[in-house]
Amino acid sequence: MEECLNNDCTINVVNFTTVIHGFCQKGDSESALSLLDDMYLSNKHPDAFTYTTLIDALGKKGRTEEATKLVMLLQPA
Repeated sequence: MEECLNNDCTINVVNFTTVIHGFCQKGDSESALSLLDDMYLSNKHPDAFTYTTLIDALGKKGRTEEATKLVMLLQPA
């Protein structure tokens, strides 16, 4: 993914979410959250699937405060 970002490949929300999901399945929530930051920097907007993937992974690791922050981002303003 990093190679694609550095070489101006076309990456969409589904691509980001798929890789985030893979990191979460491996238990690597730090890399998943880092990729979420990359999404924002690439001007890609995470969708409900992206957020729920991260919220689930953080919740399973007991990182409820971080998961709650992501839930708040899903709430309408």
